[in-house]
Amino acid sequence: MTMTRRVWKCLPLIIAVCLAPIDGIAQVSPDGPTDTIRIVPQGGDRLEINELRGQIRVLRDDVPPEVTLAERMMQQGMYSEARELLTSLWQRDPDNQSISGALKRAINGLKDYSGLKAVLIAELKRSPGDPQLMSELADAQFLLGEREAAEKTIEDLIAADPQDAERYRFAARSYSNNGRYIDGIMMFRRGREILGDSLVFAEELGRMFEARREYAAAVDEHFRWLAARPESRTIAQNRITNLIKVPGALSQITEALQRIVRAYPQNEYAHSLYGDLLFESGSLDSAFIHFRRADELSGQPGEYQAHAIDRCIEKRDFETARAQAIAFRKLYPAHPRTSQVLFAQARAELGLGRPAVAIGMLKDLATQFPEGEERARVDFEIGELYLEHAVEPDSARSYFNKVAARQGRDQLRAKALLRLGDIEVRHASLATADSIYREALTATPRAEDREEVAFRRAQILLFQGEYDRCLEALKSLAKDFPRGLYVNDALELSVVLGESKDQMNWSLDRYAGGLYALRRGLADSALVLFAQLAADSANKIADEALFQIAGINSGRRRYEQAAEEYRSMISRFPESFLVPRAWAEIGALYEGPLADPHQAREAYQTILTDHKDSPLVENVRLRLQRLTIPQ
Repeated sequence: MTMTRRVWKCLPLIIAVCLAPIDGIAQVSPDGPTDTIRIVPQGGDRLEINELRGQIRVLRDDVPPEVTLAERMMQQGMYSEARELLTSLWQRDPDNQSISGALKRAINGLKDYSGLKAVLIAELKRSPGDPQLMSELADAQFLLGEREAAEKTIEDLIAADPQDAERYRFAARSYSNNGRYIDGIMMFRRGREILGDSLVFAEELGRMFEARREYAAAVDEHFRWLAARPESRTIAQNRITNLIKVPGALSQITEALQRIVRAYPQNEYAHSLYGDLLFESGSLDSAFIHFRRADELSGQPGEYQAHAIDRCIEKRDFETARAQAIAFRKLYPAHPRTSQVLFAQARAELGLGRPAVAIGMLKDLATQFPEGEERARVDFEIGELYLEHAVEPDSARSYFNKVAARQGRDQLRAKALLRLGDIEVRHASLATADSIYREALTATPRAEDREEVAFRRAQILLFQGEYDRCLEALKSLAKDFPRGLYVNDALELSVVLGESKDQMNWSLDRYAGGLYALRRGLADSALVLFAQLAADSANKIADEALFQIAGINSGRRRYEQAAEEYRSMISRFPESFLVPRAWAEIGALYEGPLADPHQAREAYQTILTDHKDSPLVENVRLRLQRLTIPQ
């Protein structure tokens, strides 16, 4: 693997939108403060800041342009220069918060906590008792090691108005900012007692208990918050549900939720959260008992069960999803989410290897919607089943044509056109496919769809052997959609083109031919071409070929073989940028069809340990949290 290739692969991780750098150092006039501050470029010529004012974006009316300039300096690590510039401004206008805030950020960037303390004391002389300033002063004192002074500042903060709940928040925040979580918790409890409100500070206490890994106490506080503030119920539920997925938290959370269910037997959220716990623990039948109880107590019966059925599909528990979908339809025949549940049941039938049953169900559903958005969605899903699972592209075409015939700009219509283009690629009608992809551009305002069209059209150039034009198209895609879903694929293909293109194009022709065969559904032909590339370890894209071979066998449900091929690729090409992706695929195989959570955890943990800079890290952490390891 060449250095060039590794650098190319890092590009998606470092693409960022930033302000242009300033090559210069701010200087304050030696004659005292004036309205003109000079920038001394590294070349030596002086440039008046007045000449830059028109180029500087003013964020608010009270933000002087010099503050924006100082912020840009700090982005370049020029904290000393920014501090010098801002000190002069602050001395002239000490009440301007945008100036003082920027000055404190500059001083903090220099880790000059004595200087920060001096600015805060000066601010407090003009605004005595301001809780935010007092909290910031306590933070600075803690950083200076002045523990007793910081504690006195916090006590003075509360004493200024003991009935003000916000002051307890500022005080507790100062303690927690400096790692003193117990003191922060005691401050909130003290505030509850003084304010006579047992529900206040529940959200903040929940987060503090989380930080201390006291999960049972965290659940108690989040549930208290959920019960007290109806407008915050979704957030509170999500926090508890996320805690359920934290490794090692299960026993604490089980005890807490069992206690809550006993204490609040008529509370729908108590039952739904306990259902979530049981669901994540693998006790699905028991989970649905509590979801049904939550529905009985809810103003919208059926919502919890419908959501849980979708989650069964996500976990690939198709048997449970199918059984619960059937039960739901009998229990709520006229429910607004019946069609969604039927879609889930069709996906379950598909997962159980019965595509014909799934198609029949959706065709029956289509008769309930003679026209409109729901009918278009059903037609699209039938087309998807025919195309991807029944492998009947001509049958799929008739359904996608119905959706594509809709008028106006419409996301579903654009997706149908994309599928119609894909069908033409299957039939080797590349010019027709490109024409349909271009039509899809006019059907949607969504950037995601336009990016997908751009990638599809670049692939057509690849399949036609137009490698230079393909490379240009891929570069344009990366420039136009720097944070898009296809940018990594585009950059990866760009690297392959750059490294493999030569006078003969032997490797590139076979690689492009293999991808084309896959798009046409000719997996055997693709395997032959990729195998020719993989046979020679000196080939610059042999690792790519091996990765593709493993993916093909995984798609054919040859899971053990696929896992071994991913391991072979890792062994033969340990420096390949594909290594973390191969470990992720191995983890997914063992998490799913191979049903070996211990090996799944080992594969995912390898990414966290050996590939800390991989963009897969966050997703892998989530997978590890959700992984159920038998005792």
